[in-house]
Amino acid sequence: MSKKILLADNSRIALLLRCRALSERTTHDIVIATDGNSAIEKAFAELPDLILMDTSLPEKDGIAACIELRRDPRTASTPIVLLSNLCEKKHVDAAFGAGCSDYLLKPIDESELIGVLEAYLDL
Repeated sequence: MSKKILLADNSRIALLLRCRALSERTTHDIVIATDGNSAIEKAFAELPDLILMDTSLPEKDGIAACIELRRDPRTASTPIVLLSNLCEKKHVDAAFGAGCSDYLLKPIDESELIGVLEAYLDL
């Protein structure tokens, strides 16, 4: 059964690379968002099985979006993996404090991405 992945990033190159890596490894449906508000809207409308979201999104950053998604019963238990260039403890703590399931540092290695899929989508 195909699962749905919401991929939220404002970098077109990052989206292209992640979409390519995901489509080469899975047959899952991929939903794209390029800012925090559209990520929230698409998460509520599409109810994805996994959300991969950059922390540095325009309009609403990934941490604020994560908090909002966790407050809604429709997405409260959806795995949310935040992706970031920021490795300082305060940023990691803020991400987990917002309710993310995992936190990966960019650039994302393809094997890390596959590991996330296996961990959260029971592949």
